[in-house]
Amino acid sequence: NVLETAREIVPEGNQLWAKRWGGIYGQTPRGVSVNVGGDIFITGSFSGQIEADGLVATNDPEEGDYSLEEIFVLAIDGSTHEALWVRSFTGSYNDVGTAVVADQVRHAVVAVSYHHTLTIDKDSGWVWDTGSDEFDVGLVRLDEQGNLIWAQSFGGPGNEEIIGLGMDALGRTYIAGLFSDTASFGGDQLVGTDGYELLIAGYEDDGAHLWSVGYLGAGHDLAMDLEVADDGLYVSGWFRDQLAIGDTVLQAAPNTYDAFVGRFSAADGSPVWVQGVGSDDEDQGSGVAIGGDGGVYLGGHIKGDVTFAGDLQLAPGAGLDAFVLRIDQD
Repeated sequence: NVLETAREIVPEGNQLWAKRWGGIYGQTPRGVSVNVGGDIFITGSFSGQIEADGLVATNDPEEGDYSLEEIFVLAIDGSTHEALWVRSFTGSYNDVGTAVVADQVRHAVVAVSYHHTLTIDKDSGWVWDTGSDEFDVGLVRLDEQGNLIWAQSFGGPGNEEIIGLGMDALGRTYIAGLFSDTASFGGDQLVGTDGYELLIAGYEDDGAHLWSVGYLGAGHDLAMDLEVADDGLYVSGWFRDQLAIGDTVLQAAPNTYDAFVGRFSAADGSPVWVQGVGSDDEDQGSGVAIGGDGGVYLGGHIKGDVTFAGDLQLAPGAGLDAFVLRIDQD
């Protein structure tokens, strides 16, 4: 096994391989996922065209503006590192793929954010339309060849964004991110306040809505990452001033941001536990992961002195400092 041999020979984080994909204009990856077979899936935005190992996806020439950012999805074979397929979704304004997740049979679910209109299937004339100047979001499921299986759009009069995306062993998809004003994610309308609100939702493998919940606070509140493990969803993010999640009310210093991490039920999105982490300045929970030791790992940044596990950690400078925190699952 070549990969096993490489791990034995190079155990210290040295480069194993590298490839480059692109085009004559700009490309910006926003989300990456690796399935259990080692295949790699990337999504983001591009201008003009994107090329990968002779495969090309382009902007729609009928739009007539190659400066627009459009959505790309790229699948890469985990063994050969060659592109399996690349495809695009194009619209009338700037659009981006914000997250992607894939299963063992190379089916991928992509979260997208679009402005005005987005063409899902040109042959059938299937076009999503926000109906306003705000951004809406959607989920698109693709098969092992990049063909469309299903797609669902969500939104309301405000802005929405899906930032965290996960999939369980049964193919159910879970999302985390933000919404503002009022928005529907397949179920009842979620009603927020003036700022961004925390969003979590779940969907069957055929895209059918399972549940969607919003958690509200006094300021901007949003999720930055989501991890699926067993029957739990682990979500990280940040909030301003105050955030109520179930019976727990997280409190930050006045007019500042704190990080949070929590475990939520995959059955209905209800909180199992949630913790806030912060100083008297700007803090953020950027990523969450479940380790092989069963621990929950929270990564992010702090600005100022903060207490971790009962010990005061003194910030070494005036800028932002990175941290990693391990928490028990229970």
